[in-house]
Amino acid sequence: MLYILFTRIKQEITVFVYSIGRTRTKSYKTTYNEPCDCLYCQNFREAYPKFCPHGNALLENFGLSVDSALEVAEEGCETGESVNYTAYFCVSGTLTTDGYNVAVRDTSEIKLFMSSTEEPVYNNTDMEEPYYILRLEVNLPWVLESKPEPVST
Repeated sequence: MLYILFTRIKQEITVFVYSIGRTRTKSYKTTYNEPCDCLYCQNFREAYPKFCPHGNALLENFGLSVDSALEVAEEGCETGESVNYTAYFCVSGTLTTDGYNVAVRDTSEIKLFMSSTEEPVYNNTDMEEPYYILRLEVNLPWVLESKPEPVST
């Protein structure tokens, strides 16, 4: 499937294009990653679909689900109230604009990065081209009954 977005700036038309191979992307889940069972990752998988339904639907359009993340990093949650998450996913397909921002109608931010990007994104995929990295950033409440252990310094 091919997506094209046209923007008009100073009478010029700029074309951003990305393609999605959903079947191959869905196969990545069982081939390349094993979901982490830590409380932070469990909370991400539980909270994201509930609090970010538009972002979750967008992930599904890419052939992804919250449990197919290559990596989920968390920051915060000393009080157990909310967590800043950054999750990385791999999408089969092509991307012509590195760092492309995908519009989401909720609180999450999604950007697409070429596999050859200079940006500091997760790239330890062992996957064959063509693919690109989807980075999702979001702040989510803590929804699990169990709370994470305080970090000792």
